[in-house]
Amino acid sequence: MARLKTAQPNHSLRKIAVVVATAVSGMSVYAQAAVEPKEETITVTAAPAPQESAWGPAATIAAKHSATATKTDTPIEKTPQSISVVTRQEMEMK
Repeated sequence: MARLKTAQPNHSLRKIAVVVATAVSGMSVYAQAAVEPKEETITVTAAPAPQESAWGPAATIAAKHSATATKTDTPIEKTPQSISVVTRQEMEMK
């Protein structure tokens, strides 16, 4: 008499799925066990930077303000024309 084959579930595939699920669920325990580092307080102190104006001395050779074109303390980059400024420091160097 011939034996009939019936569709049986694949037990090896089910075992692999259980092993993978167990391994993945165990990894979350390691992620939660991380120790957070203690924050360190750092104090920063600095001297206030000198404010450059069109009428005062420039801190560097390149001036950033001029009162020549607009008669106001306007930054050179916002002046709608070409301006050449020679600072006292630059004249003394030459």
